[in-house]
Amino acid sequence: ADQGFLNKFSRQNAALGAEVTMKMTKMRALVVGCTGVAVEVTKNLILQGIGAITLCDAKTAQIADLGANFFLSEADVGKPIAPTLVPKFKELNPFCNIQAVAALTQ
Repeated sequence: ADQGFLNKFSRQNAALGAEVTMKMTKMRALVVGCTGVAVEVTKNLILQGIGAITLCDAKTAQIADLGANFFLSEADVGKPIAPTLVPKFKELNPFCNIQAVAALTQ
C-alpha cells in the first residue's frame, strides 16, 4: 500500500488492524436504489475503505430527493441520480472504484 493510503486509514488501522483494512479494499458492494438510507450506507462503506461500489438507479433527481439525499443539490434536479453521485463519492475516497449503472444485467 502506498503512503497516501496508509495515512488515510491510519486511525482505522490502529483500531481494527491493517489486516481488516486490507480486507475492506478487496470487498465490493452493489447498491440498488440511491435513497437516503442507501446513500448513508454507501458513504460509510467508502469512508471505511471498501474497494469498489456500483450504484444502480435509473431515476432522475427530484426536488423531494434533496431532503433525504444530502449529496444532491438543486443543481442536480433532473439529472440521473447514480452517475451524479459518483464524483461526489469519489471525493471521499479516491482509492475506491465507484461506478454507476442504470439497470442490472446478466
